[in-house]
Amino acid sequence: MNGDMLPTQLGGVSVLEDNSPAPLLYVDKGQIVFLVPSTEIAGTSTIQVVRQSIAGPAVTITLVTAAPALFASNGYALAQDYNNSYTAVTPNTPAQTGDMIVLYATGLGYTQPRSLPGEVAATAATVAAAVQVLLNGAAIDSKLIYYAGVTPGCAGLYQINFIMPGGFSGDTEIRVSAAGQTSAAGLKIAIR
Repeated sequence: MNGDMLPTQLGGVSVLEDNSPAPLLYVDKGQIVFLVPSTEIAGTSTIQVVRQSIAGPAVTITLVTAAPALFASNGYALAQDYNNSYTAVTPNTPAQTGDMIVLYATGLGYTQPRSLPGEVAATAATVAAAVQVLLNGAAIDSKLIYYAGVTPGCAGLYQINFIMPGGFSGDTEIRVSAAGQTSAAGLKIAIR
């Protein structure tokens, strides 16, 4: 990284989104991970990879306001239990009713204040759209969600801090939604 901004070129590779350089997270043989610049709006966008000053074909994609996704490991959403010294929530260390859970996501959309393209968050910034946490398909009470926004010190990483409600136990499906979009089904969170 370059200070508090992600680079727009790595290993001689850059990605242009609507002819502007996109912030890069990772470049390797066969894989490029970039962030959609925070200045982009919903609609069509053109993506083009440039490697060693040679531009590849332009591809048109459709952007939406949010495209939530949870980070996962072995079928479980990546989460930590704040009340248990930030221990990872796993089947061996499940969440408990009343615990503050920190759930990690991407694609939750614009924040307030809005960041610059590729900016590494120095402080908290909340998601502009309403965020929901769904357990077994049912949205938890919004009053149990204390924060939904960027993770300070990171770019493209969001966190949702919520109190685990009662009435759930074992492997429980967890999803999140923002701006009318919902993350993929199938991930679990272990609850005791």
